[in-house]
Order: sequence, then C-alpha cells, then structure tokens
Amino acid sequence: MSVHSNLDRDAFQSFLANAYAMQTSGLDTRSLSALVEMQQFITGDEFELHRAMLMMAEHVVKVCNASGGAIALLEGNELVYRAGSGSAANDVGRHVPAVLSVCASDARKEILKVENAECDSRVEAEVCRQFGVSSILMLPIYKKQVLVGVLQVQFSDAHA
Repeated sequence: MSVHSNLDRDAFQSFLANAYAMQTSGLDTRSLSALVEMQQFITGDEFELHRAMLMMAEHVVKVCNASGGAIALLEGNELVYRAGSGSAANDVGRHVPAVLSVCASDARKEILKVENAECDSRVEAEVCRQFGVSSILMLPIYKKQVLVGVLQVQFSDAHA
C-alpha cells in the first residue's frame, strides 16, 4: 500500500476543477496555462502522484509570486510535507501538528487566508516562524468529503 493512497487522481481532478473555476475572477494567462498543464498531466497516461504534487507546488510559487509552496497530507493528527518548492522545498518530510483553532461550526471548505501569522489566532505563530512564513494561504484538499491535506502557499512578508 502506498503512503499516498489517501490522495488520488480523482481528488486532484476535483481540486483542479475548483481552481479552474477561478478563471472568471481574472486570472492571468500564465496562471491559466499552469492550470491547463496540470489538468493535462493529471488526466494523461503518465500520471504519478508525487510528480503531480511537486508540479503543483512549483506552479503555485510562480503563479502567486510566493516565497514557497507545499503540499502536506494528513497522517493522523499531523501534516506531513510531501512536496515543496521555493522556500518550502527543504520542508519535504517534515511533520507538524495539524492545529487549526476554529470552532467546528465555523469550519468550512474554504481557503484559509492569514495576512499576518504573528497576530492571527487561527494558526500557531511559532510554527509559522519555524517555516519563515509571515502570511499564508492554505487550500484544503478533500477526498470524498474528507480533508486529506492542504496546498500551502507561503509568503515571507506579512500582507503579501
């Protein structure tokens, strides 16, 4: 059994379908091109999960002008970083507690946007400091309505 068995082609296709819907919000040509490239790779015969995660991390850094991008999968009560690019490349293999301070009734399938990790109670500021992150976006990755991981876009400056 693969360590990545909790994330598959269908989960990535669903994730990308949602991202593609964002094109109506004014994404530039470079961003749309990256989404199309990912979609073609995922639906093609050469699909391989680790390569798809690495490709996603690389594209997110470019598209968002971020300092780093990573994909972490939930394993028990920890996030385990499986792919990273930019400043997040060295975090691959790292385990951190999966801590998010929100009420269960407030938990929704939405992007977590943290403008300043030092003063946002939804994230652990110390963990963000360890990663060199001042602002962050965390996009949930779901499989059959169950959270299985996150796509993390990190910025070294607050309010980036």
